[in-house]
Amino acid sequence: MALQPLVSIIIPTFNRAHLLGETLDSVLAQTYANWECLVVDDGSTDSTAALLNAYIAKDSRFQYHKRPDSHLPGGNGARNYGFELSTGGYVIFFDSDDLLLPNALEARVSCIVTHSADMTVSESGVFKREIGDRDTVWNVIPQGTTPTDFLIRFFNVDMPWQTGGVTWKRSFLERCGLWHTRLIAWQDWELHSRALLYEPKLVVCGVHADNYYRHLSSDGIATTFKSLAYIQSMATAIISVSNDLIKKPDAYQELKSHYAVLVYYMLIKRPIIFGYVWFPLRYLFKVPFFKGLSRAQFFKIYTIELLARSTKIKRYILGDYYKKQQRYLTLTSTHLK
Repeated sequence: MALQPLVSIIIPTFNRAHLLGETLDSVLAQTYANWECLVVDDGSTDSTAALLNAYIAKDSRFQYHKRPDSHLPGGNGARNYGFELSTGGYVIFFDSDDLLLPNALEARVSCIVTHSADMTVSESGVFKREIGDRDTVWNVIPQGTTPTDFLIRFFNVDMPWQTGGVTWKRSFLERCGLWHTRLIAWQDWELHSRALLYEPKLVVCGVHADNYYRHLSSDGIATTFKSLAYIQSMATAIISVSNDLIKKPDAYQELKSHYAVLVYYMLIKRPIIFGYVWFPLRYLFKVPFFKGLSRAQFFKIYTIELLARSTKIKRYILGDYYKKQQRYLTLTSTHLK
């Protein structure tokens, strides 16, 4: 490749020294040489600093930074700080326990430069301890899928790609904005959905996974999904994207039915499932209300979901009416399946 633009790989980390070395080795093994890798520490208390000092001594393309107090704690603040320090014309945000295949950067740069794209997306494989121990991909990304098609998938919580599967053109990322620093969950959903509303020139790069996501299931993760903090962050992410969606009337017309189901399911049904029965009411009185949705319909769906907590009411009083609502409140996803 004649043109070799600089690629900035930004990795936030917190107490991942036992996994981070494998990630950095996968960066070091790249066939494409013009990269910088910025590891931003979010307050680690393990041996992360010593590990990075060893890698920097080995290769000056690695950098180690500590997130300053001027940036909020968390991976999002660390990513944004890393972006501020980076100098590459193209950017990849990567997690501190994931892996790149050796030809990933070479293929991605060729793709994004050849197509003059704003962003490229690549499939991600899934592993637990070593590549090949799980026969699963993050999701399927068909060639020729449009940004609107991808938005429909995001609104169905059918996450098309993993964070490390995206390569960003720096100027586009500056235009659509960085990571929402007050989110503890759904931050990738929020950033990618928001970016798609800016109508990027997007290209699917290759037909096989070029990176691998470490998927460690645990009771702790399952508990987090059910926590009030998680539900609140999810709601904040949806409202953030809603604020951009209402500025795009054409996109809204194409997405409004999917948007409605997303709001009703995630802000009414899901909180009630996990026992936060009063949580939806705070959004019933939201001003302005969700574009195109009515408070009456919101309250109607809420009331039915609330009453359906009683098996007898659900079976003998609501009956088919409840079944009809459940068919409506359906999100279709192939994520991690």
